[in-house]
Amino acid sequence: MMFSSVIQWKKHHPTFECSLYADKMTLEVITQLGCIDLWDNKTVLKTNKAVNKNVFWASSKLQVLREIKEPCIIMDNDFVVYTS
Repeated sequence: MMFSSVIQWKKHHPTFECSLYADKMTLEVITQLGCIDLWDNKTVLKTNKAVNKNVFWASSKLQVLREIKEPCIIMDNDFVVYTS
């Protein structure tokens, strides 16, 4: 779903940059699958030990938002764009 999501987004919004923020292991798996070039930018997300992910699983989204200094859209894996 994540690959479909970025492919469809880029199809309907070709001028937008797509950035992937993920942990090192996830980036390695996506690279091994040959799909890493779907994103324009890739960033290794630092481990956040301050938040218990068993309690607040979405904390990594907030961690990404701390690093971004411009307007953005955070896309979950179940978000697929079918039209502009």
